Amino acid sequence: MRLALAVVALALLAVPAAAAPTREHPLDDAAQVVPDADEPALETELAELRATGVDLAVIVVTSTGGTAIETYARTAAKRWATGTTPAAVLVLAIKDRRSRLEVSEPLRGTFPDARAQSILDNIKGYLRSADYTGAIRAVIAEVKAGVAGVAPDLESPHPQVPDPSAGNTAFDPPLSTTTPPAPPPGPSPSYEAPKRPINWTAIVGAVLLGGLLIGGANLWARSRIASRATLSANGTITSDRGIVAETLWCMMLILGGVLYIAAIVFFTAAAARTNSSSSWGSFRGGSSSGGSGFRGGSSSGGWSGGGASSSW
Repeated sequence: MRLALAVVALALLAVPAAAAPTREHPLDDAAQVVPDADEPALETELAELRATGVDLAVIVVTSTGGTAIETYARTAAKRWATGTTPAAVLVLAIKDRRSRLEVSEPLRGTFPDARAQSILDNIKGYLRSADYTGAIRAVIAEVKAGVAGVAPDLESPHPQVPDPSAGNTAFDPPLSTTTPPAPPPGPSPSYEAPKRPINWTAIVGAVLLGGLLIGGANLWARSRIASRATLSANGTITSDRGIVAETLWCMMLILGGVLYIAAIVFFTAAAARTNSSSSWGSFRGGSSSGGSGFRGGSSSGGWSGGGASSSW
């Protein structure tokens, strides 16, 4: 019992903490990389953005714990807001060096995915310099401009030249500015293809399956020979085929049966997929007044994967 409780406790510790931004505090810095002195000003800017009709939550985590940042951001967005009004969620995973700007359906008309992608690509300079305040402030400004219908100012990254001595993230050491020495002149080494490790599991599995096939076919062959055997005048048993030929024939019958069953399963699954696609197509072409939030379905709101992701 104690061992089971310990395993459960370790599993819970391995799961990343759930992001919990609120309307009063839309900035959730779980990674604690945003200076405390900057948080009030950022939340004020987020409140000003809300006054224009758009809610923006900012979530900063150390890592998403192996979960795709798209899935993590969408889950956090659904927990934070319904997505039936113009809203967006910015997620920065510091150690993963990944960013995601999740956009609700009502906002995508004035804030398309291409603009979200440009913004994330444009703030890489801030993120590489560990200036997370600057990155968040730049996203707030661009979202506000997009809502106001102002064309994006994305001709060059902001900042244009990140400080290399600042390091890539708060968890990384400063970048070295020393240029590595050039390799000595000489003939280039010949290319050697990497050696692939031997897959012993596949080999052992193939041997076991082959042994089962041959053994089963041999037993079946002996049974068939015995059933067709006849006694001659001197008492010897004769048959129309030898044990080797009969075993090979039984192996062919077994393989043929397996292929026949596989074909039935394949075509049945294909027919099921076809019927499912037809049903989904009729659903997408049906009513558009609901609140499903899937692309091509309801247009009344929801989190359907709109936005963009980037690495730095």
